[in-house]
Amino acid sequence: MPFLVWRSDLSPSFNIPAFLSSLIFEWKIEWNSTYFSNLLIIKSNKSQSSNTPKRKRRHFIKHCLIFGLGVIVFSAIFTSAIYQNLQVDIKGRHVKIKDVLTDFLKSQEFVLLYQQLSNIVRQLWAFYSQYGFKGIWTQIWMAIEFESDNQAYKVE
Repeated sequence: MPFLVWRSDLSPSFNIPAFLSSLIFEWKIEWNSTYFSNLLIIKSNKSQSSNTPKRKRRHFIKHCLIFGLGVIVFSAIFTSAIYQNLQVDIKGRHVKIKDVLTDFLKSQEFVLLYQQLSNIVRQLWAFYSQYGFKGIWTQIWMAIEFESDNQAYKVE
């Protein structure tokens, strides 16, 4: 559990992810109290190997979905903890990252960035509607080839 070896002087909010990860681990594991007793019986009596209970097999997609859900939960908890507790040093003053992000999202630079990105996405969608994915891919490769040719002929 990576949250248990974290610095303890930061905030008590780091205990919540450790608790939640322990709960998820406890919920995921199917405990079998008779496992060790069955193991000793099997070792002592080799003829009973066919009578051992077979473990249920699960599908690969189900494993991937469970793993992906775990990654999403842990990353959400981790980013939430970082968002609430990380501090940035701005000109000798400690400011929480959530205040910095809030100010950035309200700034004029973010509005301009958003307008430029939305304009680029609109142009890309218009190009896609006209030429399709193959046309976009062809244009990307042509731009890469042109840039690489320019760099190849450049002598320093």
